[in-house]
Amino acid sequence: MLPVVVLAGGLGTRVETLTGGVLPKALLPVAGRPFVDHKLEQLRHEGVSSVVLLVGHRAQPIVEHVGDGSRYGMAVRCVEDGPVLLGTGGAVRAALDSLPDAFWVTYGDTLLDAPMEDIEARFLADDVDGLMTVLHNRDRWQPSNVTIDGKRVVAYSKGDPPGTHEHIDYGLLLFRRDVFAALPEGRPFDLADALRPLVSARRLGAYVVTTRFRDIGTVEALAETEAELRRRPAT
Repeated sequence: MLPVVVLAGGLGTRVETLTGGVLPKALLPVAGRPFVDHKLEQLRHEGVSSVVLLVGHRAQPIVEHVGDGSRYGMAVRCVEDGPVLLGTGGAVRAALDSLPDAFWVTYGDTLLDAPMEDIEARFLADDVDGLMTVLHNRDRWQPSNVTIDGKRVVAYSKGDPPGTHEHIDYGLLLFRRDVFAALPEGRPFDLADALRPLVSARRLGAYVVTTRFRDIGTVEALAETEAELRRRPAT
């Protein structure tokens, strides 16, 4: 399995009432454990053995908690943004020297249920520079932001009117290294800035998943995720 880059450097402003402006969002307790534990163990369950955890805001407590990843049965390396937060895309660009020719990218505040081995095989066999997992959402849980045509993403835009798109970015992507190597280093930019050129050139693959994602991006979402995790049988 290719290494997984986990974006965990966000400010967590929408859950600040829970973090108190001190606790990193990734360490928020969910179903009795820091959320990052659930995230990393889900990746391990999918066969992931190597993770690069990109941290920024309040990074040190996350670094100390995760350590080298051995407690999760994997290798984890934390990479800090530095004094200037670089955004989701800029943080990946800054870590590029330590990444291979292809790698995963996912968000540190989501729990996903997707067949990563099959998705990776599809990506490596296809003539694309990136691949986005998408959920047929139809604005049900969050506003949809993706339109696909067969195996390609043909539109990706946040903030469009309801009904514009049927799918939503699932938060689990694959990239060729060259996608980020072509972008400026040391400057803040969003992951969407790396995706848009691929969409325009029809170089972004699409893989449709069917299981709803869970997240802790808002107080309400965290409560739903907590309830879902407590319903699941212990492993």
